[in-house]
Amino acid sequence: MAPGIRLASLTVAEQLREALEAKTPDVLPFRRSVEAVNDLHNRPFQILSDGRAVYLSPMEE
Repeated sequence: MAPGIRLASLTVAEQLREALEAKTPDVLPFRRSVEAVNDLHNRPFQILSDGRAVYLSPMEE
């Protein structure tokens, strides 16, 4: 599908899925951001701090 052709008829989930499936370089930063938010929301992390910074470390499942 060409970008912008049917966006009005697509649900938000369908638009997001098509954007994530796109391989063009201009979509990659958006895709990485969505994947990072998904990981933070759906995977267990432990919060670590060294007194100056806070770190998120994935927990083994």
